[in-house]
Amino acid sequence: MAERTFKESFKVAADQLVDAVKRLIHEGNVRRVIIKQEGRTVVEFPLTVGVVGTVFAPVLAAVGAPAGPGPAAPAESPAGGGPHVPPQAGPDTARRTRTVADWRWQFLEPDGAPRVMVARDERGEVVAHFGCVPRRAVADGGAFVASNGVDSMVAREYRAGLKRRGLFARLGEMYVESFGWPGPDHFGYGLPSPVAFRVGCRLLAYVPLRDASLLVRPAADSARCVPGLDVQIGPQAPRDLDELWGRVAARQPLSVVRDRRYMVWRYERRPGGAYQFVLARRGGAPAALAVFAPRAPSEDGATVADLLWDGDDEEALRACLDETAALAQREGRNHLALLAAPGAPEVRSLEAEGWRQVPLGLPLIARCFAPDLQPELLRSRWSYALGDFDLI
Repeated sequence: MAERTFKESFKVAADQLVDAVKRLIHEGNVRRVIIKQEGRTVVEFPLTVGVVGTVFAPVLAAVGAPAGPGPAAPAESPAGGGPHVPPQAGPDTARRTRTVADWRWQFLEPDGAPRVMVARDERGEVVAHFGCVPRRAVADGGAFVASNGVDSMVAREYRAGLKRRGLFARLGEMYVESFGWPGPDHFGYGLPSPVAFRVGCRLLAYVPLRDASLLVRPAADSARCVPGLDVQIGPQAPRDLDELWGRVAARQPLSVVRDRRYMVWRYERRPGGAYQFVLARRGGAPAALAVFAPRAPSEDGATVADLLWDGDDEEALRACLDETAALAQREGRNHLALLAAPGAPEVRSLEAEGWRQVPLGLPLIARCFAPDLQPELLRSRWSYALGDFDLI
């Protein structure tokens, strides 16, 4: 018989909020609490042992602190439901400016529920945020979900360092409890900053896979003309992109799904993206595709955000990337960079063409949730690109 779940809502006075949440914990049958104030979610968390007592008591106390006459803060205890996207992140919690359009594109448009955990202070401002973007993935023909960790941040006054679990670690734990196995996500991954890397490895079971490296070449004055190949450039994903992706997927043991549906969301629909699709065709059929971004992790470079090549037509790969390097030159960039796994088929071909390895300066990490996924499998079989991350 399927388990029945219920949602209950009630109101409490602001100065009774902490005690009300503690009573819910003692009842033992409540799985999640959402606290709202004037219709807006202030904080949301699953009821794991010790969460309220060790981390959220200060935040709850701040939410429940009297601030003059005002309405009572409603609290909900649903058995499920997704997190909420914060409308803004102030300068104390984020290094990059994000518009509402950016947030909606990144967290509301991908498949599934928004993967966001937030905490707010008594003013309603975001003081901590842990967000991931779910991506459809495939391994040996089987479908699953991988989540890319992005925009995880904590206001300076709420940071706890490495010695104890602060908001960053607790929100990360909440994320795993809400979305990790046996939930929808099979593994999480990212390119964390040095601070997030240290905290994540110590407190959130991050596993370093390798130090990420870029393949880099100079920008070019002009592209080579190759008989039999037609190279096309445009801002929209090719209509027959899925034909190329089908051949690429058959040779990639583990990868994010890069079909046309994904490419339209990732590059066409991104606010202010300015990406270009560079497609090499042979006999009318798509043979190689590069997605050009006129920016890079370095200040004077451009990027191949994504690369689709089935490993057969090396002339098509070179023609596609030569045209992309010429685009970089026309944009006033000095070099072109791409990210590829060490065992990817294009790496050997590009190194033979003079592309050189340059350290990115960020570690590639993962955390496996599903029991049949192990870090060594990701190290040896995972094919990835810069577009799988939020750097460009």
